[in-house]
Amino acid sequence: MVPMLGAPKQASLLLAVLLWVSSAATISIRDYGAVPDGRTDSSRALQKAWADVCALGGNAALVIPQGTYLIGPVVFKGPCKGPVRVQLHGTLLARSELSLYKPNWIEFQYLDGLVVSGHGKVHGQGARTWGLNRCHQNHKSDCKTFPMSMVFSFVRNATISGITSVDSKNFHLMVFGCRNIAFDSIKITAPGDSPNTDGIHIAVSENVVVQNSVIRTGDDCISIGDKTVNLTVAGVTCGPGHGISIGSLGRNANEQDLVGLHIRNCTFDGTTNGVRIKTWENGPKNLLVRDVVFEDVIMNNVQNPIIIDQKYCPSRTCPNNLKPSRVKITNVQFNNIVGTSATKTAINLICSAAFPCDVQLKHVDLKYVSGQANAFCVNVKANLRGMGFHGGGSAAGAGDKRLGARTPLGGHSPHRHPSVFRRQAMRSLFGKIVREGSVPPSQEDPIQMCGCAVVGLIRIFWMAGS
Repeated sequence: MVPMLGAPKQASLLLAVLLWVSSAATISIRDYGAVPDGRTDSSRALQKAWADVCALGGNAALVIPQGTYLIGPVVFKGPCKGPVRVQLHGTLLARSELSLYKPNWIEFQYLDGLVVSGHGKVHGQGARTWGLNRCHQNHKSDCKTFPMSMVFSFVRNATISGITSVDSKNFHLMVFGCRNIAFDSIKITAPGDSPNTDGIHIAVSENVVVQNSVIRTGDDCISIGDKTVNLTVAGVTCGPGHGISIGSLGRNANEQDLVGLHIRNCTFDGTTNGVRIKTWENGPKNLLVRDVVFEDVIMNNVQNPIIIDQKYCPSRTCPNNLKPSRVKITNVQFNNIVGTSATKTAINLICSAAFPCDVQLKHVDLKYVSGQANAFCVNVKANLRGMGFHGGGSAAGAGDKRLGARTPLGGHSPHRHPSVFRRQAMRSLFGKIVREGSVPPSQEDPIQMCGCAVVGLIRIFWMAGS
């Protein structure tokens, strides 16, 4: 047990901390010639100020005062002699000339102990260059990409809080090769039709937290790449945008597994997707996505609330004879997901024929405003325990573990198989099924709805008649 400090010792410790913080060096970019007029290039002043702060050590701070500072590409590179703070109070405005960037705008590299805080902005002026971006049209992996606004690479023990990113030319924030890094109370904004403006992209990183943030953009609010381990996303509002996506994965030979992702307490407003996993077919190697939880999520008029797409092909020109995706998706949970679907198919799980998905859904309550909702599942391997539908529904049974079926709620599965028994769910009784011509089964009686795992009570409602 750690002994409690007495009041005098506590006061002395607090005083020591306050003296340490107050004695830390503070450097303003204004002292290095930065001009807050939004027209004069202040890149050199910012770079020089960073070099001095990095060399000082002792929790030194780089201050960007109020005002608008025009800057080109800058690199805040370590290692530094000690932890470094960046206090952003003004606006950093990106230059528009694409030829200046090799390849990104603001980069933090090789740092241990970084704090970026304040209520300032980084403005990418993306509207001046989005019309030149063709990557979202041809979807080629070698497409020349535009500069990302802020890139954190090989950064450890960092906190980024309070700042706003506006109109990035490409991704707003990129996290690569990082460990123990948190993003708190971030705001990201770009028009819903802005190309490739992902809010935060995370890859090859461990122990990452994104929380209490608002992301409104033209692509994925958060996209999660390979070798992401122990990621927590909590309290994020997304929309417009493409939702929170794992992937796309399985296209390149150097990709590595994703393990331990937890997305919770998030809200999606009018997004094209809600929570999504997307993988390519015809991949060069086996890959694993394991231990993923999506829970306590609100969907407001979302086009595809729950989606797994293992035939991902954004150009829609992929041939039909590709080999199945080699990404194995296992122990993925969708728990307590509620709200409204803007499309008929509220749950769309298209998994790999080579590696059927291991998926669980629990307490899913999604409403469709214009008729019956569908759940569409292909190659999903799991059990269903206790299910209820308002207005009827159909369920396919546990004999076929690689089942493909579109199940209209109130209709019938188009698939028949000797090992598949179909059940008409007429109404729910506290999570139990009332089958045609039979007594209610116990909640432990395992069945399947189009191959989807459901534990507890799952309901997909439509407004009329519910």
